[in-house]
Amino acid sequence: SAADTASTAATTTAAATSTSTQATSATTSVTTASASLSGLTASSLVTLDDEDYVTEAGSDATTITLAGTSASVEGTGAEAADGSVTITAAGTYVIGGSLSDGQIIVDTADADSVHMILNGVELTDLDSAPIYVKSAEKVILTLAEGTANTVTDGSTYTLNTDEEPSAAIFSKADLTINGTGSLVVTANYKDGITSKDD
Repeated sequence: SAADTASTAATTTAAATSTSTQATSATTSVTTASASLSGLTASSLVTLDDEDYVTEAGSDATTITLAGTSASVEGTGAEAADGSVTITAAGTYVIGGSLSDGQIIVDTADADSVHMILNGVELTDLDSAPIYVKSAEKVILTLAEGTANTVTDGSTYTLNTDEEPSAAIFSKADLTINGTGSLVVTANYKDGITSKDD
C-alpha cells in the first residue's frame, strides 16, 4: 500500500542518515588522530650528535674481511675467532664480505662510539643475532654508498639469561643507522632490528 511504501522509505532514509552520521563520525575521529600526530618530527623524538652523520672511514680504521666460515682483522680493536668477530674497543671498523654462520659482536666499555661501516656484507647467523651489540657507549652503523648489505638470522636462538638477543640486529646500546647503501634484514626468529639501551 502507499502507507507501507512511505513507511519503508522513511525507515530506509533514517537508516541511511544514521549510517552517514556514523561514517562521518568515524572519519572525524581518524582526522583528529592524524592531526595530533602531524606536528611530530624525527628531531623532536631523538637528538643526534655530529658523529651520527659521519659515513666515511678515517685512515686509522680497522678492516674486517668476512670469508664464508672465517674472518680476518687488519688493524686494532677487534679479534676474529671461530667464524665470528668481536669488537672490543671504540673506533671505526670497515666490514666487507660474507659470513655463512657467525656474528659481529660489539663488547666494549670504552666511553667513545663504535662506528661500523658495512661495505657490501652478507651476514648470516643460524642460532643468534648476526650483529650483536652487548656493550658500548653508542654504535653507528653506516651503509656504505653504492653497497648492498644483508643480515639474516635463523629460526631458533641460543639465548642468555635475559632472553637476549631477540633480533637479527640487536643492540644494548644507542644505535644509529646512516648512509646511502641498502640494508635488507631477514628476521626468521623474531624482530629485525632492536635497540634497548637499559
